[in-house]
Amino acid sequence: PMTYSLNEISSLMLKAARGSGLPMGLAEDCAAAGTWLICHGQDGAAAVWEGLVSGGVIWKGPTLLDQVIARGIDNPQTVQIMDAPLLFLGMAGVVSAQTGTQIRIEFLNGCHAVLDPDGMTVTGVLSGGGDAVVTMVRGSGAPPGIHPPRITRVDISPALIRSLTERAALTYVPATAESRQRGAGAGLTDND
Repeated sequence: PMTYSLNEISSLMLKAARGSGLPMGLAEDCAAAGTWLICHGQDGAAAVWEGLVSGGVIWKGPTLLDQVIARGIDNPQTVQIMDAPLLFLGMAGVVSAQTGTQIRIEFLNGCHAVLDPDGMTVTGVLSGGGDAVVTMVRGSGAPPGIHPPRITRVDISPALIRSLTERAALTYVPATAESRQRGAGAGLTDND
């Protein structure tokens, strides 16, 4: 594996999400979830890639978590997580950090996750998707806000970097005379 800065990987996850056709807000949510996972010892880049390939949780996750927030404290909500459950946990982790609450997720397959601004605990096997009961609990002991990352360097496999980079490249404009005529780059003259 190659070692990259956390900032490089966060930026690459955002670009790959945009290259997958996500609107900027969802791409930012996706990259933030991946970054949160990395900062808490998980393979966030692989979780983001799984989400980009499968597509469901990236579109549904933020909405499901908005519904949990709207229901308020101690009001469980059953949600359908169809794919990429680790990415959903990352999304929930970001919400936990932003709200200063603890979020508990009980998957019907027996896996349980507890997320708070300081980290996450998972018991059981996190696999596939399916129904889950999500509950927001008041106060985790940590103040709201994104806490400084514990990790600044990340080891990523060359294959995963290649996949994310190829997806990110879909956002690039080709360097041709035609693209410059249409306004890309500095145009036909660069007199800076």
